[in-house]
Amino acid sequence: MFLAKKKIHKHIGEFILGFGILFLGLQISTDAVRPLKDSPVFNNILVSFSRNPLLGVLAGAVITGILQSSAVTIGMVLGLAMINLIDLRAAISLAFGCNIGTCVTALIASVGTSVSAKRAAVAHILFNITGVAIFLPFIGFFQNLVVHTSNDLLRQIANAHTLFNTVNSIIFLPFARLYARLLTKIVKGKEEEEEIEYLPKYLERHLLNTPPIALEAAVKETVRTLGLTQRMVGVAMNSFLTNDAKSLEKIARAEEAVDSLREAITNYLVELMQRELSKEESKKIPPLIHAINDVERIGDHAENLRELAEQKIENKLPFSDTAIEELKKMYEDINNMINCSVNALRLNNIDEAKVVLEQECQINNLRNRLKDNHVRRLEQGQCKVTSGVVFLDTISNLEKIGDHLTNVAQAVMEGLQ
Repeated sequence: MFLAKKKIHKHIGEFILGFGILFLGLQISTDAVRPLKDSPVFNNILVSFSRNPLLGVLAGAVITGILQSSAVTIGMVLGLAMINLIDLRAAISLAFGCNIGTCVTALIASVGTSVSAKRAAVAHILFNITGVAIFLPFIGFFQNLVVHTSNDLLRQIANAHTLFNTVNSIIFLPFARLYARLLTKIVKGKEEEEEIEYLPKYLERHLLNTPPIALEAAVKETVRTLGLTQRMVGVAMNSFLTNDAKSLEKIARAEEAVDSLREAITNYLVELMQRELSKEESKKIPPLIHAINDVERIGDHAENLRELAEQKIENKLPFSDTAIEELKKMYEDINNMINCSVNALRLNNIDEAKVVLEQECQINNLRNRLKDNHVRRLEQGQCKVTSGVVFLDTISNLEKIGDHLTNVAQAVMEGLQ
């Protein structure tokens, strides 16, 4: 894991290390509980699990909830069974409890997340609790079934755990649509627009056999990605201007989507280049690859704007009304520039591309003017130095977004028409 240079070899090393530690932990836990075999108190507790499976379920849920891992608890159960401290019935009830206890992890992970994430957590909880409720009254029958799967107690416990989850999934699967409707009623709220689709919408592999349509699909995906970066810039600037820190969380998720889409589009175009293409079709691919790279860089600058907004909000940096108005003006100009770039790409419109090039000169002039205005405010004592640094970084990132939009417009003019 440490010596390998390639990522895939490092991942293989991590996998082997993790797998080894898992079994090492099982061995340690088995050795740790071995002395309890001679404890009357502990033995009485385990006997009560066999007599009252509900106690076993509760114990398994509590232990898993504390340890945050059902695999660890199942490992402990196997360790207890290995030294004959528990029988199959007690092990099954503890395994049922593990499935409920692991829901705690999902609950914690869903705190402060989107509506869909909360629904996924609730779905996980209801799935496991309902499954245990279905199986628990028939634990005797289930135990008899598991006994026939193997002669080894440890294998029986593992098979019981597998069977429970498999059968539970089979039971729920036909009702997936109804289950989804139930979840929308339990966790109310609209799925927000920023819940990003990481997978491309238009890059169908079968279209590669028809290069003109494949190129059109790549352009559509690029336009979609550019629209996503536009929303990212909008959220960052709106948060900056209104001190709304909550909205900033959306940008990080969107930035990951932009990176994923850029990679998908690039790979799609590279694969398309390996097909038989006409001279005109071949000429369009390089500028389109450059365009999606520029779009991805806009996403990076949106991330920078998010960090600047966080800095302003967290440190409560004061900004004069004049500075705020100047930033609003520059953002509006950049947003108009993005709109023209979207139209230029979507419609393959050279006139819109020319407008973008003209706007880029205006953005540069505006940046210089705002810098001069900022220096005058500093000299007059109307602006704090810390606020000024954030102000200059903000207009710099906006101006660089304009540069990347210019490159997109150039791609339309030079290679996509």
